[in-house]
Amino acid sequence: MTGLVSIFFPDTALMIYRRIYGIHPIELKQLKLTFRPWGNLALTVGLIGFVSLQDMVLYKEIIIMFSVLLLIRIGYRTYFQKKLKALFKITYSQNICMIIIQLIGVALFTLFYITHI
Repeated sequence: MTGLVSIFFPDTALMIYRRIYGIHPIELKQLKLTFRPWGNLALTVGLIGFVSLQDMVLYKEIIIMFSVLLLIRIGYRTYFQKKLKALFKITYSQNICMIIIQLIGVALFTLFYITHI
């Protein structure tokens, strides 16, 4: 959802990011310009994921790649915790919450894969 909002309504996307992720960026003009391409990427990845859900056995490689994507995101959220706090005011608890959500995604994808190989 935030991907679509980022493409067409960057100000609204920023408000959503502030509420959900606790992000409070210092520089807004350049950030809003990056929302459109990143939103487009997020929307495309979401659509690929939705298509994959139609036949998860057929698209199991895509499910594996989603797990890899989440693991990479967990890695940089862990590695850049101090910078996320300094630059975007993302608290430790907010960051841990997002890491837990991503770990749940990896666990669900892994569980699916194990039960269907």
